[in-house]
Amino acid sequence: MKAGARRKSCGWWSGLVAAGLSLASQAAPRTLAVGAGDCHDADLVTDLRLVSQALQERLGAQAVDELTWQGQVGPVPSSSPREIDLQLQNAKTLFFDGRYGNAQRQLDAALAAVRKLPPGSERWNLYAPLLIYRGNTLRHAGRLREASESFASVLRVNPDYVLDAAQFAPSTRGYFKLIRAQVLSAHHVTLAVESVPPGATVYLDGFAAGKTPYFKASLLPGSYEVRVGKDGAVSFAHVVELHRAEQVNVDLAVEGKVAPSQWPPCLKVAGNGPAVAGALTLGSRFNIEDVVLLRLDRAEPGPGWLTASVIHVPTAQAVREGRIKVQPGANPPPGMEDLVTFALTGETGHRVQPVVELSSGLKPVEPDSGSGASAGKPRHLWPEHAGIELGLAGAAVAAAGVGTFFAIESNQKFNRFNSYYANNPGLPTSGQVQSASALRSAAQNSRNVATYAFIGAGALLVADGVLFFWDRRSHSSRSSLAMSVAPSAASVLLTVRLP
Repeated sequence: MKAGARRKSCGWWSGLVAAGLSLASQAAPRTLAVGAGDCHDADLVTDLRLVSQALQERLGAQAVDELTWQGQVGPVPSSSPREIDLQLQNAKTLFFDGRYGNAQRQLDAALAAVRKLPPGSERWNLYAPLLIYRGNTLRHAGRLREASESFASVLRVNPDYVLDAAQFAPSTRGYFKLIRAQVLSAHHVTLAVESVPPGATVYLDGFAAGKTPYFKASLLPGSYEVRVGKDGAVSFAHVVELHRAEQVNVDLAVEGKVAPSQWPPCLKVAGNGPAVAGALTLGSRFNIEDVVLLRLDRAEPGPGWLTASVIHVPTAQAVREGRIKVQPGANPPPGMEDLVTFALTGETGHRVQPVVELSSGLKPVEPDSGSGASAGKPRHLWPEHAGIELGLAGAAVAAAGVGTFFAIESNQKFNRFNSYYANNPGLPTSGQVQSASALRSAAQNSRNVATYAFIGAGALLVADGVLFFWDRRSHSSRSSLAMSVAPSAASVLLTVRLP
């Protein structure tokens, strides 16, 4: 019976590990299609969308989709400033009619829409009044804590904000001054922001707070949206959980060349070097393993070439590069499916022309003997994604839960075994001996399973810890390697903690 229990515990253990690794492998997308060149070129945009769709169909959750991308770079505006201002005016009417609940719902909807606008004075001149009227509405409804938080959301980035005496009663202005005093005297943390190039405007929750290099030591702890902008270029939305000193580095030279509203992403750059540097920066920024970089080179007159370069971001190396011939106006171009297959597997098909001397300027990944890479398949290192760590941690928690269950069951069976003899004094019969032995054996088996489960949980936690520290070191070396490949890739975005 001990052998049977051991086999049973091994089955539990194998199932937990398999489930954990399966969860981890699907936790984070690893492949992203990126265009480069004239991002208003209808043919390039169409071809890029077709490649992205094909990657999603073949790779599933391992390919970045539009929803995931928008969640990383920032939302697309859903309402115009004029429409949001009309919502604000309607909420004011509801407030003065004493319909505080309806007014709050209108203000909350308008706030959700204004957060999607690009940063700047137009957004702030809507965002601050919406928060102020929301706070005033909550105050009149008796929800003072929420009202204070709404007022503080304005004052934490602009402590000099003043209420208009023509629009707000003296009691509201007095309450607002009280919240300002609390914000100024509260515990503060430091935020530093640097950008490439420097001299960019720093926007905190849409408010123009200063220029880079930016340093402010008087911010309230909390979540902030940080963006930088210069000469019409605006970075992605960087959400910073500010609970202690933080520094954010933004590569505006790359982020400013990608329109957040455009999907799939496209780099408005000329030349292969800047395109590859931008692809490496985007891959590092979003923890992508492979970037499929698509470029359309036209020839006048005659056909052009659609080139796909597969770049392995952790090693900053090109896996392969191939191209197909395209005729003007041919959408989709013949050979598109072959090009996607080539990007994923290295199989050229009938229409793909492999590029031996990579135009990306990166050194191709050398195939490993016996690993199958000689067939043109990309070399994948141990994934750096947090999903692996989460999967191991989840499996460890599950194993610990199984161990706890069987430990409790073991104790119950031993208690029953002890009570059996306590309730049956005297010389036991052969039947009683068999019953007692069965109870003891079952209790011991449960204890063995619990022991194996706890040992497995410990092993998983150790493996998770080792991977965590190895992954962080690998992430640091990845950024250094990317900087050595292309000068303009040296500004890979990083978030670091100040001591």
